[in-house]
Amino acid sequence: MLVFDFHFENIILFLMGLLNTVFGILIFFKKGEKLKANEAFIWLSFTIALWAWLLASARSATDTQTALWASRILYAIATFLPYWFLRFAILFLAPRERNIVALAVPTIIFAFVALFTDLIIADVGKQAMRTIFIFGPWYIGFVAYLTIYFLIGLFIIARRYLHASLGS
Repeated sequence: MLVFDFHFENIILFLMGLLNTVFGILIFFKKGEKLKANEAFIWLSFTIALWAWLLASARSATDTQTALWASRILYAIATFLPYWFLRFAILFLAPRERNIVALAVPTIIFAFVALFTDLIIADVGKQAMRTIFIFGPWYIGFVAYLTIYFLIGLFIIARRYLHASLGS
């Protein structure tokens, strides 16, 4: 059963999700040119919000079966965070349309694996009102994917910032 648990961490997660939703809406309704980077940022904001709410849900689940499914959905959604961040970084660097569909392939694979198998989240346990994630054999690959995509995105943004700073 899923009942919202009003622990401090869950309240912070709920507020973080709400704040990211507001950021996404503000960018969506921003006057002026609708850039592809803005679209990627909106998707990133909404994905962060959904991730935060799902994490609070997984933590609030009262039985292990609900916690397991909430955790698998949580990790499936988490695969989209680095994708949207990297897409935003690439489009922010070069706002013209780019063919970066190939970036989605690992994202879709990891999302499918997270949602429908026990290779990333093998199981969950409940201990002292906490959900304990038990990771599967693909978890290290999942972490590597997240890390690589985020680092590439950060590198792209840092490079753009440094070029802009040194050029001015």
